[in-house]
Amino acid sequence: MNRYTALAAELRDSLAPLLGDSPFRAELERAAGARRLSRGRVLNLWNDLWTLLRDERPDVFDGDFRGTLIDTQALAYLYVRRQYSAYVPPLRLAAGERRQLGELRQRFRTLTGLAALARPARLRLVRDGCPILDAERRAFCPSRAAMTFAWSPGPVRRVVLVYESTVQALRADHDWWLVAIVLHEELHSAVHLAAGCSPPYADDDRVTPIVEELCISLLGNIAELLLLDGRLPTRRRLRAWNEISSQGELLNQLLEALPGDGEAVAGAAAALAVGAVAAGDADAVIELLAARSRRSGASWGRLLDL
Repeated sequence: MNRYTALAAELRDSLAPLLGDSPFRAELERAAGARRLSRGRVLNLWNDLWTLLRDERPDVFDGDFRGTLIDTQALAYLYVRRQYSAYVPPLRLAAGERRQLGELRQRFRTLTGLAALARPARLRLVRDGCPILDAERRAFCPSRAAMTFAWSPGPVRRVVLVYESTVQALRADHDWWLVAIVLHEELHSAVHLAAGCSPPYADDDRVTPIVEELCISLLGNIAELLLLDGRLPTRRRLRAWNEISSQGELLNQLLEALPGDGEAVAGAAAALAVGAVAAGDADAVIELLAARSRRSGASWGRLLDL
């Protein structure tokens, strides 16, 4: 059984009884019994299943449910919230973490102009072994530490999920890592709210999610250095920190396209993220990058490996 078959089996065990005699139930049973499944097949199954339940069984979801929800991960969370609430309790930050996060959130509201940072996110812990959500993470993104439903309608857009094993690892590593991870997700949410809660990227749009994530990661690195040093980093300090980060080369190429010192970089990165999400189109985002830097659109395309 591979990780995709394991997810199909979790879905069958929890959701098959809700499907009645639907042909989709037989498809789910076949997938769960397969020796191996491809990522593409189980992703299609995942999306189709939650969409079907959204339309036909809204009663199985938590009260934050909206019939307009198309984010299937948000639908899965709202299902688990209703059916297995003990597995997604509120995440209780330590007193020092709450203080750090509050101060950092306010600082970044000033630096970025992202008004949504004035309102704290609702933090939820995904316990190890959580039905469906744990298997979904293992199947699609084992390295995921946290996530948000930034562009979804209704209160769920304010939710940040943090995985229990991640919390333990982060706290064991540095006392500020968890704060930085939570702020990263809150920045995603604030960007989408500022962009008008745009719908998700088109399936074939690789540019917008890459650029949004790079901008948020750059902001996250500024936050990490604030937590580490207590002051905004110089460009040189930020460049060095980027180099030891995931996608460090791309982060420094983005940094080169943004003006000024740490404060100006934070504002420019947030504005670029909002602009990219609002554009929601690969060609428009490439044009936006080209307009804000000395690189041509073709050069950005090569840099992003498109």
